[in-house]
Amino acid sequence: MTDLQFRCFLTLAEDLSFTKASKKMGISQSTLSNHVSTLEKNLGVTLFIRSNKSVSLSPEGQILYPVFKKACVDMEKAVLAAHRLHESHANILRFGLIKDLKPEILEEIKGLLDDFCEQNPQISFQFYSLAEKEIVTMLRNHELDLAYTIDGSLKMHPEIMYAYFKSNTIGILYSADKFGSDRTIDYLKNKTLIIPEREVNPSDDYYVQEFKERYGVNPKSITVNSTDAKYFYVFAGQGIGFSDTSTRRSNDENYGMCLLEDFLSGYGFAALRNIPNPIVHSFFEYVESKVQK
Repeated sequence: MTDLQFRCFLTLAEDLSFTKASKKMGISQSTLSNHVSTLEKNLGVTLFIRSNKSVSLSPEGQILYPVFKKACVDMEKAVLAAHRLHESHANILRFGLIKDLKPEILEEIKGLLDDFCEQNPQISFQFYSLAEKEIVTMLRNHELDLAYTIDGSLKMHPEIMYAYFKSNTIGILYSADKFGSDRTIDYLKNKTLIIPEREVNPSDDYYVQEFKERYGVNPKSITVNSTDAKYFYVFAGQGIGFSDTSTRRSNDENYGMCLLEDFLSGYGFAALRNIPNPIVHSFFEYVESKVQK
């Protein structure tokens, strides 16, 4: 059963004339007749009593007509409401920000968004602070339009487009209270690693492998269920963890950070490639033009 079949039935039921109904729908009488016959076959009932001179609703057709009519009216109302909702929300972009960004980074992002909104005054943003994995999940589920996140979690998701914005140096984060300040990699490299579950923070998995290969070490590790838990374990002196210079912890006096030379994390903006909102694609073009400068 198709929408066209329903409309053919309703139009013929109202006009009781193949000539009038076919003209109203802009199709031939034979096409109209075929659609009605197919609908009757699919439903298993006769909808019209036909004769050489007239056509009228059958008893079954009289039962189904008000039901189908109401369904079509309700559908039209629902579609109209959906269009109005889309139009009212199309210029409100749901924007996910990876957690723990330090104020300087947030100011840079804010400046970029302010400039974009100045050129597109109809645009506004709703912001969400999220873990790395949450951002990927919400983008894929159409719960976010845009996100600012680390690129490591996007490598396995070709359906997500990415516009690079900046790089940050990765370092070893440790407790300043327990280990003191200005610790070197030689002092830290064999300490216990605090690693979030891969489902929570996929990038740390990559950092661990790169770290082990680069420094030829295989330290003990503790797996925790969140990035916040990682920072707490490190703060308590239970081990070391990876972070980068974009995070608030890199400026926190409770932590020390030993930067790893030529070990960088990439950050940028992400969205689904097939997202239908043209504003999102305009934003990506805007970001890419800014980065190229």
